[in-house]
Amino acid sequence: MTPSTDALRSRLLAGPADDDPALIAELAAHGTPLVTDDPDDPDAQRVLLAFVAPPDSAGVYAWANRLTDGPREAHGQLRRWGDTDLWFTEITVPRGTMATYRIYPYAADDPHLRDGALVYSRTVAAAAVSDPGNDQAASPFGSVLRTDGAPDLAVWHRPAPAEPAARGSIGDGPEATGWRLTAPVGGGSGPTRIVVLFDGQNWLDRIGLATRLAEAVGEDDGPIALLGIDSPAEASARMRLLGPNRDFLATVVDDVLPRARHALGVADSTTVWAGQSLGAVSTLAVVRWFPDVVDEVLAYSPSMWWKPGITARPAEWDPQRCWLTEELADAQPRPVRLAVGRNEHLLVEPVDRLAGQLRTAGWPVTLRRFDGGHDIAWWAHLLVDDLTTPIGRAEIEAVEQ
Repeated sequence: MTPSTDALRSRLLAGPADDDPALIAELAAHGTPLVTDDPDDPDAQRVLLAFVAPPDSAGVYAWANRLTDGPREAHGQLRRWGDTDLWFTEITVPRGTMATYRIYPYAADDPHLRDGALVYSRTVAAAAVSDPGNDQAASPFGSVLRTDGAPDLAVWHRPAPAEPAARGSIGDGPEATGWRLTAPVGGGSGPTRIVVLFDGQNWLDRIGLATRLAEAVGEDDGPIALLGIDSPAEASARMRLLGPNRDFLATVVDDVLPRARHALGVADSTTVWAGQSLGAVSTLAVVRWFPDVVDEVLAYSPSMWWKPGITARPAEWDPQRCWLTEELADAQPRPVRLAVGRNEHLLVEPVDRLAGQLRTAGWPVTLRRFDGGHDIAWWAHLLVDDLTTPIGRAEIEAVEQ
């Protein structure tokens, strides 16, 4: 850690002085957040978030994925630095932590205030803005809180428009679901891997997974083609589609996959199913319902609370009883790579239990526990890493991130 970072932190915590404008300018030049070692814990680091808010702001909230939301929202309430427009807060996290975050300045009459305190909601998170002082603010992920040992996201860039190898839609009318197939990347003499990827609009249009994968793939890793399946942005519509929906998945299996193979001109291919959150539940349901079209599954942060019949995430659920775990009890084994963030709280134990059940039943399973939350920045890193790491090597290394 450079002395300048420690010095800036010390000056800020000491409170305003005669050089207020100079410190604010130095902070802008240095970039935020300020990450320093915790002198009391070698395995932890302090993260100081700072933001220059509009002059009429009554307060500022920093939403950091699974670090300052829900029951931890008090940690995201910034305090004003003297009578300036600079606001700040500091949290301590394990070394290796990474989290996307955004800033929400608010007025005195903000509708999300309760008894004078801002209450976190998805609406607040969606309205928050990237931290302009963060070096990742212009990246596909927006601002990212990254401590020592976390993945390097500088290699990710916003995607350039590219013509797909094939595209189409599932269904008709306003609820039609689009899909598109990328041209294969990578070399190698093995069969083409088709990666069925839920939330395709995020991965291909926003994050630029195809571009990053083309840069990362080795000579023996390909060819790999991404089959992105779009999903609705609206929460209830997304749940109806990825809940999982057996009819929808059957259409992907029976119609979309054959069209993808035809477009690629390959008869011999392997199929990897990849998803996160609800998409991860769908990927694992495919193993149960359509095992013949599954060669490998990448399931990150699966929504273990899902069960048939629900239309929204339940306020409370029993992590000891998960539909997905029970459904897979007698499914045909397939190679599965699971991942869950240590900050995902109620998801951690059910995912651990699922991994143990599958491993006991003879499934080739790896489980990665990462220092983060329900976060697309982590999922992006895991996707590229898993797609460029042969599963045999992953099993031997018993990877734990």
